[in-house]
Amino acid sequence: MGNSEFIQEVLFEAGAREKETLRLSARVFDLSSLSRDIVKGGGITESELRSGRRKSHVSRARKIFCHVEVNKMGHSGAEVARFLGATTSAVNRAANSKVIVDISRY
Repeated sequence: MGNSEFIQEVLFEAGAREKETLRLSARVFDLSSLSRDIVKGGGITESELRSGRRKSHVSRARKIFCHVEVNKMGHSGAEVARFLGATTSAVNRAANSKVIVDISRY
């Protein structure tokens, strides 16, 4: 079947892919914790973050929130959409769009 080193490497890669696919990463923050940070940093209220307002500073804060929660924290687009009162499609588009500001602090 092959040497055991090769088999171990294949099993390790398969396990890593499975964890990535199933989003089994540990979640450090819940949705409301990050929303408080985004609200403070963006100078908006939580109701503005969760509203459909299309002012640029509100949209930018919402985009950052979606990007961090979906791509960094492992929440699903549907989960974030329910929290924000938006559609899953809107959240996934925001999460995968280019974020202009530095998001490393979130």
